[in-house]
Order: sequence, then structure tokens, then C-alpha cells
Amino acid sequence: MYRFRGDLMRNLISLGYRVVVVAPEDEYSIKIMELGSKFIALDVDRKGTNPFRDFLYFLRLIRIVLSEKPDVIFAYTIKPILYGTIAAWFGQVPQRIAVTTGLGNAFSTDEIINFIAKLLYKFSIRFASEVWFLNTDDAELFINYRLVAEKKVFLLVGEGVDVDHFAPAGPPGKQTFTLISRMLWDKGVGIFVESARELKLRYPHLNFLLVGPVDNGNPESISLNQLEEWNNEGWIKYLGPTDDVRVILKETTCLVHPTYYKEGLPRILMEASSMGVPCITTDIPGCRDVIIDGLNGFLIPPKSSKALSLAIMKFIELSVERRNELSTKGRERMIHNFSSEKINSIYLSKLS
Repeated sequence: MYRFRGDLMRNLISLGYRVVVVAPEDEYSIKIMELGSKFIALDVDRKGTNPFRDFLYFLRLIRIVLSEKPDVIFAYTIKPILYGTIAAWFGQVPQRIAVTTGLGNAFSTDEIINFIAKLLYKFSIRFASEVWFLNTDDAELFINYRLVAEKKVFLLVGEGVDVDHFAPAGPPGKQTFTLISRMLWDKGVGIFVESARELKLRYPHLNFLLVGPVDNGNPESISLNQLEEWNNEGWIKYLGPTDDVRVILKETTCLVHPTYYKEGLPRILMEASSMGVPCITTDIPGCRDVIIDGLNGFLIPPKSSKALSLAIMKFIELSVERRNELSTKGRERMIHNFSSEKINSIYLSKLS
């Protein structure tokens, strides 16, 4: 909430809106309050399937809604959407907006999980005034499965990137390829390591960095032991999580995001492009909405370390002029299409 929507909250508060954030408590809770927002701590079992815990979560949401009496609620991610929209309807909130920031593991290959996710979405979305999507593919999927009425659908082109905060820093001194994400298999971390192992044998001077937290409890989580093993082998360098990705991006020649996770609109691609860092990512919904092949980076098929290696070699062989062109076009695309100013104005238009 702070990293992705802090600028939006700051903007709303400056215009006289009262903002209340309901989320699990962590180190960013104090920063949300420093913006001027009220913060209500409420734990949610993100991946759990315990109906009793979910029902308690739902009852607490209802209590919060009845107490705060909001005019509008924005529900982000699956469980706040499933339970928050119903709680808001129960509390007679006039505007109830569900924002699907990506499908994640909900629409997995597991037929039972897939069926339950669709059933729950179809039921809960009936209580939403509008359903926002970050890319057209996700919107079309929901419409095709009849999970949402087309008249409720709204396309939000990202969650906004502060183009002044993420400003170009100039080319780094070393050839460095970086992956920044949660350490999950379906984020393509294993693909990245396989490619690094292959390329380091041919190009020993290349640097491959892994940056991001271990997501314990996620079925796709990569253990810290595995990351340390890769680190010790020397193919990659794992730096752990960071509070400021700009520090890493300043030292990055090309950002690599070989995800096959069901993304909404990957923020790291927008942040890198805003700083003029070209990107290599997969040709899947969300990623291809940010990166245009040949314009501000390259697209590759998912789950292919060979394709990633070829794309990195292609990038290495680019002239300085061509790299600068990718960098410039990426920055321009973020300013014109994905800036916080543009996205905030969309939110404000919905509140007026």
C-alpha cells in the first residue's frame, strides 16, 4: 500500500480527503500514518483456506466499515476483494471498487483451486460497483468466464510510477543484469539462474544480481538455503531485499523479469523504464503492456532459459546508440502512459 499507492494517498489527503488504510501491520504502517492516513491493522491469511479464519476476517471488515462509514472503498488483492466488497455492501458504502492487481495463483493449473477461485470471484464481484483491471487480458478472461458484467469493467493502465522519484541516473560502469522480485519460482528466478550459469561461462565479466525477499508460506517460495547455494556457486549474487530499488537500478545495465506468474502490471518494469533501464521480460499479460518489444526492451517466451540467454546476448551486442534509444524510449513511455500524475487523475475522476 505504501510503495504502490503512497503518492495517491498523499495526493488525496492534500485535497481534503480522509484516507483509511486497512492492512496487516508491518514496518511500513508508520509511514502510511506519517502521510496523514489512518491505519487499521488487520491480519489476513493470504494463502490459507481455513473458512473459520476467513469468516473472522470478514466480520472484522464489517465492523471497520460500520465504524468508519466510508464513501468509497478500494479493495486490492484477492481476499480483500472477496470479503471487502461484500462487507462494504453490507455497510451500504456507495462506491465499492475491486481492483484486481493480478491473478497470481488463483487461476492456477489446479482444477479444484481454479474452480473455487472463479466461484468466489463470481459471487463477490456481484457486490462491487466497478471492477478495475490493470491489463486487457485479465479483463477479457473475467468477461469470458462470466465472472463480471462487462458494464462494470474499467481498465486502469497501471498503478502509477513517480517519474521524478525514479529518474535516470546514467549508465553503470559494469555489465550488470538484475532480477528484482519476491524470490518465487514462478517469478522466473530459476530461469534467471540457469541463464546466468550458462552465460557466465562464456562472458565471465557479466554480473547477475538477485534482489528481493524470501516469501515464506508461498507454495512457489525459494528457500534462503537455495539462494545461498547459488550465491556460493558464483553464478549470481543474492543481495536480499531492499527498501530503495533505485540504488540497485542505478547499477543495472538491463533489468530481467522472466516471470510466468499471472501479473497485473509489474511495477518493477515501470520503475526500471522510468530510470531509463531497458528490460527483458516475458511475453505474457501485464509484462507486454509495459514493455514493447524493440522499443524499451525485449520480450521472450516464458519458462525458457535458452530464450533468456539469447535475449541477453542480443542486448550485449547492441551498440551504445541503440541501448540509449531503448533507454530514452522507455523513459518517454512511462511519462506519457504510466506516471503517477496520470493515474492519480483517473482515481480523482472516479471520486468526483
